[in-house]
Amino acid sequence: MFQNGKRPVFCNSYHQADVIEVKAISLYLINAAPHTTDDGPAVPCLRHMRSFTNARAPRTPNFNPDDKRQSMKPASLKERESFTDDQIDLIERQYRSRPQALLGVDEMV
Repeated sequence: MFQNGKRPVFCNSYHQADVIEVKAISLYLINAAPHTTDDGPAVPCLRHMRSFTNARAPRTPNFNPDDKRQSMKPASLKERESFTDDQIDLIERQYRSRPQALLGVDEMV
């Protein structure tokens, strides 16, 4: 254990647990995972890229609704177009990348 880059001197009769109890350690971590700075997917550790490969965004009735369901929505949503295949692929990558990125956070703590 170091304080300000120097090894402190302790009496040999002190146990590390007792020293830590008296000189409490506080560690505050802020991790970017699973958040991103843009609209892209989270970036997991390379070793976790093959985890959650079967994870799929939930397909609720409001996920890319058909024209009949869309026509029942409020005016502000009625005119929205269905997702393209590229947009659905991005949604899937984003959905899968979040738990992948959290695996690294789990290992860190």
